[in-house]
Amino acid sequence: MAAALALAASAQVAEIELTTDRSRYAPGDRVIVSLVNRASTPVWYNPCPRELQLHTEGTWVTVVSRPASDEEQCIALAYRLEPGMSAEDVTPLDSTLAPGRYRLRYAWVSNGAVTEEFRVKR
Repeated sequence: MAAALALAASAQVAEIELTTDRSRYAPGDRVIVSLVNRASTPVWYNPCPRELQLHTEGTWVTVVSRPASDEEQCIALAYRLEPGMSAEDVTPLDSTLAPGRYRLRYAWVSNGAVTEEFRVKR
């Protein structure tokens, strides 16, 4: 299920709603994502690993992954989010990022939750 919110991009998968702080960014900006538990019971999540995806030729293509290399690893922890509670995650955008339509995909949030798309412009 996807829902649009005024002033921000939002997407809901299962019980966790993902909302970005803005719908437009510049290369080098930080994307702040709020994760909100809309369920009536606690949910478990981990914001790592995640992917920055670019919309190109009708499909979403991963352009940046975290962890980015074998030297960086995600800790296999599950964080508990109570009903109605929220948490934040910050993803810095590279200063050389090309303009386009992007979204973030969180592999360990509701089995692959994504934000609504946002734009990156120079």
